[in-house]
Amino acid sequence: MTAGSVTEEKTMKEAKLLAFLSGKKRTFTELILCALCGWAYCLIFEGFSLHFLAWAGIVPLFLLVYSKSPSKAFFYGFVWGYFWHLGSFFWLREIFIAIPFALAAVLGFFNGVFAWFLPFFFKYLLMKQSLLALEADQRISFDRFPAYSQILFAFAAASLWTVLEYIRSHIFTGLPWNLVGASQWKMLNIIQIADITGIYGITFLIIFMNASLFPLFLYLAGSFIPPSSPLRTAFPMPCPVIKENGRKKLVYQRPAALLLALAFIAASSSYSSVSLQKYSRKSQEGILFHAGIVQPDLSQRRHGGDDSTKEAIAVCTALSEALFRRNDAKPHTVIWPETAVPCPFNAAMENSSLLRQELYRMIQKYDTPFLFGAIRLDKNAGNNELLIYNSALLWENGNKLSSFDKVHIVPFGEFVPYGEKFPILNRLVGMGRNLNRGTHFTPLELHKKVKAGISICYEDVFTYVSRNHVLNGANLLLTITNDAWYPTSYEPSQHFANSLFRAVEYRLPFLRVGNMDYSALIAPTGQVIQALATKEDSSPDPAFRGRKSGILSVMVPEKPRLTFYAKYRDIFTGICFFLLILLLATALLNYKSFKNILLESFQKKEEK
Repeated sequence: MTAGSVTEEKTMKEAKLLAFLSGKKRTFTELILCALCGWAYCLIFEGFSLHFLAWAGIVPLFLLVYSKSPSKAFFYGFVWGYFWHLGSFFWLREIFIAIPFALAAVLGFFNGVFAWFLPFFFKYLLMKQSLLALEADQRISFDRFPAYSQILFAFAAASLWTVLEYIRSHIFTGLPWNLVGASQWKMLNIIQIADITGIYGITFLIIFMNASLFPLFLYLAGSFIPPSSPLRTAFPMPCPVIKENGRKKLVYQRPAALLLALAFIAASSSYSSVSLQKYSRKSQEGILFHAGIVQPDLSQRRHGGDDSTKEAIAVCTALSEALFRRNDAKPHTVIWPETAVPCPFNAAMENSSLLRQELYRMIQKYDTPFLFGAIRLDKNAGNNELLIYNSALLWENGNKLSSFDKVHIVPFGEFVPYGEKFPILNRLVGMGRNLNRGTHFTPLELHKKVKAGISICYEDVFTYVSRNHVLNGANLLLTITNDAWYPTSYEPSQHFANSLFRAVEYRLPFLRVGNMDYSALIAPTGQVIQALATKEDSSPDPAFRGRKSGILSVMVPEKPRLTFYAKYRDIFTGICFFLLILLLATALLNYKSFKNILLESFQKKEEK
């Protein structure tokens, strides 16, 4: 093959590549990649458990959008986020097949906003400003990204993502489920910083690492892609290979942002190491509390008939009485999960009466309080309106009854937003009921000086619920839940992983009582230390599913100190917001400077 034919073949390949890069096939291919990469990123969560993927799995999104127009970047980010959330929340299909598809569209919007900013950050924070005024084919002359620019870009991206996660967790009714940081729930040597930053600090670390890997990837790609390749026009990247004395030489780029990311992780790991030792030692001190846990493993039966209700009462009663036949310890309090028995506790119904009779009999016989989840009926003193609560009821000997009513009720599951103003919504998307919200965060005293801050069902993923309990004197966190709505999916494991961070944030022991699985005791370090069943290696098995009861013994701190996060809440996200504003202002100043350079250049040409 002659030199001319080689050159001609090379020219043809470059022409085909240029045609692809400027055509619709490129857009279609990139959208497919967005969908695939977004779906792949859902593997970081429980159900798939590829937690390590979180630290680099967003880099493909950076690569796909950084050279796009803002509108196109938004659309690409939305597609990426749509498939990410579709995979992450596909368990909602067990309620109704359309729900995960609709929810993914809502949550994908936040990823679209994130992607919308990336080209702006790339141009006006990461790129050398002197290069922006040059023609596109001249920009290949830059050999590296400045060290300070890499750091600014990483801070901007991480702050933006963290702020968007915070907004997503609070806007409307909020949904802090499957935040990026939740993927690291098993990494005890990283997540201890949550008692300062909340779960958002772990998210920040992960996004900072992804953002620091992005310029490094471009630098490495630029080392192999020829300066004349059309790829450099479509995807701006450094050209670190230069000629010196007739020989090719690689210009070294210090990965400043990556080094800083590793330093942050090292600092987090060091803090976590100290915290693990400190709180592992403290978990041996306090008030010994024997919790009698009942896991009835009953199928979902919200509209249970007479037979299924009687079965639920019989199963919970039998499992409870089995606790008192044990020889190791007597339970201080017996705890049932959320609404395992499908009838209101205080209704004038035969099954409600049977439930009360069985509970009263056991309370009297064993002189032991019972905490149980049930629907509680009440009346509004003002207008005599019937109020319906999803409650945790503590019934003690002497007929003393106290309760905590679920504060954060589930939209479309326990109430229909705006259903009172627009009744048609109740018929279209409701599930046949509108529960009332609880109005207080009063811990329930399960044993002498053991005050439980209770969360019902998915309330435990909302940190404000636990925080209000802690500020009101709770020294034990307790969740009662019923995940039987999702018998064949990975929802229960995700629920467990998302809730575990409350123990670390407030440095309190955390007890979970589930209907079908994930009944366990979590230490203030986030470590699972007890469960109703064990694995072959004798370690706790919180994922055990089945009908079982047992006693979990926990040391409850008598006078726990408030953590930084409990005192100051989400000050870290406030810092991220401040950083984001500061970096946006810096980028805007750089943009203005760039415009001035272009204007001066144009004026000089006009004068000539």
